[in-house]
Amino acid sequence: EHHRQSLKIEEEIGNKWGIAMSLGNIGLIYSEKGNYAKSLEYFNQSLKIMEEIGRKRGIAIILHNIGITYKVQGNYVKAIEYYRQSLKIKEEIGDKSGIALSLGNIGEIYFKDGKYTKSIEYLRQSLKIFEEIGSKSNIAECLNNIGELYRIQGDSLTAMQNKLSEGKAMYLWNNINENYRISLKFLHRSLTIAEEI
Repeated sequence: EHHRQSLKIEEEIGNKWGIAMSLGNIGLIYSEKGNYAKSLEYFNQSLKIMEEIGRKRGIAIILHNIGITYKVQGNYVKAIEYYRQSLKIKEEIGDKSGIALSLGNIGEIYFKDGKYTKSIEYLRQSLKIFEEIGSKSNIAECLNNIGELYRIQGDSLTAMQNKLSEGKAMYLWNNINENYRISLKFLHRSLTIAEEI
């Protein structure tokens, strides 16, 4: 309701950026409610305006949201298509966090599609960038996903190493929380034993 009111005001004053943002927000609401057709309708309206006014960051965000919408519908081909378009723009404007996010989402799609080698490739690229920018929660998530992929493929040693690295990231993220320190100790012992086998 508030986004529709915002849209009306933005239209009255002719603020194209505001109109595009409002349309995108309405698209997100429809997506959250599971009305993907309506969501895509609003995203595409927003995208058209973003392209008219040349707001590359806005274009990248909308393309990414369209990719998410296709992903939740199980249309992985379309999802990757839109993630790649978004990724290209993020690379052009130097949005490192956005690049890492897009790479991670492409990796996730390949994971869901059973293309594990490609998935790991994209997740590792995403991880590298998140490490460069110091995004600890995203580092932990990437390590967890990579570990899960190795576990699924039967490589429990590599999976355990990734879990250990995830534990280290979480350990730092929570400012030396005692529980994580103890958890790391056990993970490290477990890794040492696995390497000896």
